[in-house]
Amino acid sequence: MKLLLCALYLAALGVAAHFIGNALPRTWFHCDRFPWRSFPWERGGRIYRKIGVHRWKDHVPDMSKLCRDMVPKAVGARPTAKQLQTQLEENMVAEAVHWALVLLSLGVVWIWPGIGGGVVYFLSLWGNLPFVLIQRYNRPRLARLLERQISKQEAAR
Repeated sequence: MKLLLCALYLAALGVAAHFIGNALPRTWFHCDRFPWRSFPWERGGRIYRKIGVHRWKDHVPDMSKLCRDMVPKAVGARPTAKQLQTQLEENMVAEAVHWALVLLSLGVVWIWPGIGGGVVYFLSLWGNLPFVLIQRYNRPRLARLLERQISKQEAAR
């Protein structure tokens, strides 16, 4: 019964996270500010390449394929600066949502104290952390691409 309650709690969190993520003002998110900017130890996202994020990131579930109100994650062959800015904003929102899910998932330990709740929390943690890593890997790359695109547009003027 406690496992079922934990599953229902996590499912409710996931549904709420979708709507809250869509409602968050994108003006709150700036890739050059804490906590969204790359930390020095991340080396512009290269640390994530060393741990292999680039090999598996395209094989995890993508909610934007199921929910049409979400911005698609794929960047086209010739993205505009506006499209890249939108991708960066969505990237930061996704990271924020997954961190919130990591924290709020601790509620399962209250629902099911002891080892059972700990195991369920561990599974939730491991279900969200890969998405945080993907966002941290992609964001510096998107930011560099956006900077190049803006420079090209300014040079064309």
